[in-house]
Amino acid sequence: MRRQQGQGYVIEAIANATRLQAGIFLELAGRAAENGPMRRPLRIGHQQYFDALIEVTGLIADSVPTYIKVAHEFREDYLIDGRMENVIESVERGERPQRALNVKVGWPQSSNAPTSYSYEDKSTQPHVEVTHQQVSSYRVLDFGGIMVYDEIRGVTGRATSGVFGAIFSLLGKAKAVEARFAFADDGVQVSLTTAKKLLTITQPVTIYPDGTVRAGVPPGRPDLVQLENVMKKLDFEIVYVPFDMSPVP
Repeated sequence: MRRQQGQGYVIEAIANATRLQAGIFLELAGRAAENGPMRRPLRIGHQQYFDALIEVTGLIADSVPTYIKVAHEFREDYLIDGRMENVIESVERGERPQRALNVKVGWPQSSNAPTSYSYEDKSTQPHVEVTHQQVSSYRVLDFGGIMVYDEIRGVTGRATSGVFGAIFSLLGKAKAVEARFAFADDGVQVSLTTAKKLLTITQPVTIYPDGTVRAGVPPGRPDLVQLENVMKKLDFEIVYVPFDMSPVP
């Protein structure tokens, strides 16, 4: 987390969550691989993640962002598998990612364990409403300058205010399918997020280092427009190794 914070963005902002997690997970998987072949997935416990965020940011427990606080309350852990052969079975079209991860998120099964949780976060613009199933998962693909969260399962959400609120009022609570993101030299992030219900919508957004979100890409930033175009042109078809969606042990 310190390394990510050193890149100059607000790591606790919900809009920067995917950037933070991708950075942490890829670095940890890379370090594990340097020490020899990975024999099992890495586990990041909910308490470890929570404590690390507090230590690095200097926040107190009561001021931790909602999305992290709720995940901690539901004891949501991460299992990260960085073994390429466990992620990708074959690449049918396009280039092969430089790195790939399986990420499983959730909490153990028990007689009193909830099957999901939901929360609304009003600390960001737009406000968001999100539901996590007891088991959620995604693939992280590193194409060099472009990061992709693919085959997202177990997470649904919608924006409840602003431009995104108007879009998602047509869809209801939509299922996240894919997210692509890339960064300009000044740390500004461009993201292409695809959500699906009755319709499929891909929404480009600009995310500033402080976590501010703006719909679309500002025309006065040709570098950001170029990033959006490069992400749109990234064409690939991957057959993934089937994912074990059993509850986190």
